[in-house]
Amino acid sequence: MKTYTTLEQGIHFLTRKHTSIPTQELKGECAWKAKEIGSPETFAHHLSLAEINAINTLVDEVEALNIRLDEIGPGDWGNVNLQLLVDECCTALFQGRGFVLIRGIPIERWSIARAKLFMAIFGSQFGHLGIQNPQNDLIGEVCNHPEVNINYARNYLTNREFRPHCDGADLVGLLTIRPAAQGGESRLTSSVSVFNALLSESPHLIHRLFEPVLLDLRNEQAPGTPPVVWITPCAHHEGQLKTVYLSDYFRSADRHPGVTIDPEAKILFDLYDRLATHPDLELRFTLEAGDLLIINNHVILHARDAFVDVPHAKRLLLRFLVSSNR
Repeated sequence: MKTYTTLEQGIHFLTRKHTSIPTQELKGECAWKAKEIGSPETFAHHLSLAEINAINTLVDEVEALNIRLDEIGPGDWGNVNLQLLVDECCTALFQGRGFVLIRGIPIERWSIARAKLFMAIFGSQFGHLGIQNPQNDLIGEVCNHPEVNINYARNYLTNREFRPHCDGADLVGLLTIRPAAQGGESRLTSSVSVFNALLSESPHLIHRLFEPVLLDLRNEQAPGTPPVVWITPCAHHEGQLKTVYLSDYFRSADRHPGVTIDPEAKILFDLYDRLATHPDLELRFTLEAGDLLIINNHVILHARDAFVDVPHAKRLLLRFLVSSNR
């Protein structure tokens, strides 16, 4: 299956139908609150031994083909358990709460290369894998790089806190290889629930979510192109709200010459961040080794606490980005 360039992926993600600004609370399974979801023990899918064996067999078969990651595409796995797992994920991602957590991916005996192969195989079942950065990584490594830990590096290259945000593709998958020695707790919030809370608390600001704002590209723009781009955070069509929100990158846009952020926009960002991290809305949990978290970026915001590494076991997650036609 064709992989998407960063540009193709971004265009696909930002092409959303918009017909009206909602004036009433939005309903649906993706408009959840933290207490309704519970703990990972209840909402996670814990892999069975049959599923684990099927995953290892599948990775062995694809590995024997000796093909590149960008040559991997969806196919008939010939295994009912794995197909049921993918179907279950699709239902949750596109019709349900907007995220899934799969526990027990058998990484303990895998090399990083094998884990990346699995991520490419599994991610491709949901759509087109996408390039993640100027280095053309198809399966990215999320870890701290102290040499680039500067104010305006992309957040996934650092160990600092992420504010609630979404990535620039329909789906993001994160496979934990090694958790942090300290910190790094994961946080999820329904962007639909944040919208509802904002509508209730400050309805006069709602219109700003449907107007363009500047996004800082954090030094990863194409040569000769502007360092910022205009995006519209929200789009609404027939009761479905899709959100593109990146607080840190909205806020840092004014570091560039000629860019200013008006006072009302700053008020909106502050309020949106406060609501997105409110204990009633924000789900907190710790990712363990072998956990695969998949998120629908249109309806879910994700965040992460700052973390501390130890030299011999740095925190490492593998990431896929997927553009889906589902």
